[in-house]
Amino acid sequence: MSSDNLYLLPKNVVPSHYDLSLFINFEDLSFKGDVSIQVKIKSPTKVIKLHGVGLSIPSASLTYDETSKVVSCEAVDTDEGSQTISLSMAEELMPGLATLSLKSFTAPLDTQMRGLYRSKYTGEDDSERWMAVTQFEAASARRCFPCWDEPELKATFCVTLTVPKDKTALSNMPEKSREDYSENPAYDVIAFEKSPIMSTYLVAVVVGEYDSLERDLASGVKVRVFTPKGKKVQGEFALDVASRALPYYTDYFQIAYPLPKLDLITVPDFSAGAMENWGLVTYRWATSCHLGHTN
Repeated sequence: MSSDNLYLLPKNVVPSHYDLSLFINFEDLSFKGDVSIQVKIKSPTKVIKLHGVGLSIPSASLTYDETSKVVSCEAVDTDEGSQTISLSMAEELMPGLATLSLKSFTAPLDTQMRGLYRSKYTGEDDSERWMAVTQFEAASARRCFPCWDEPELKATFCVTLTVPKDKTALSNMPEKSREDYSENPAYDVIAFEKSPIMSTYLVAVVVGEYDSLERDLASGVKVRVFTPKGKKVQGEFALDVASRALPYYTDYFQIAYPLPKLDLITVPDFSAGAMENWGLVTYRWATSCHLGHTN
């Protein structure tokens, strides 16, 4: 076995689509989630191996698309060294299309600035508060949800967030629906549209308190800039530049921007200067927000 194969996942089972639901709990600074992954089983196997680190995963199962037959998982084994999860199924899986479901996984909302983490900011009343944000590049989507966390193994994504009503919640794609959370009236369940095919490291989520500015381009793309509450004016320069740069590059490269929106958002605690999440670009506060008349 080559040294590369020690770190790359086997290709006997590969993903094509993720339905990811996350519940962000700012009271105990944790999150929980469910993920259903449409997969193709390419050769017989009794073990499904995918990425996951720092996640508590109580159960898993697989349902064949054609027959609706359900195969349970007998054991969930984690390897912190390789950051992988091995699902030992109750019987050998045969080639075909199926849905792999991993329910009620949990993890702390830590401050490591990778995966799904919490970032501290000061509210308008000068109190300290927390927001939630993702940083998945290069290999930290696995810290948020079980996945095939290799750039080659692309898929589409549908993200659903359950968050407090007083928070702004964003993902790569526009919001599709919003409804009250049946178990807690102080929370909303927000579903986002299906993404184009992309790598896991480009999936993004931000949940916090923000003001916003927006502009609709002639192409139909909506450009938005999100700033801390009370600092909307400091996003005007970023909005102006982004609204002119996007059409310029579309014309220059003769390639249309493929998403319906482009969000630019500031994050207080951020390890990079910026991150090119598709449709939701995150920036360090000092990088993206400037007073327009000083630039």
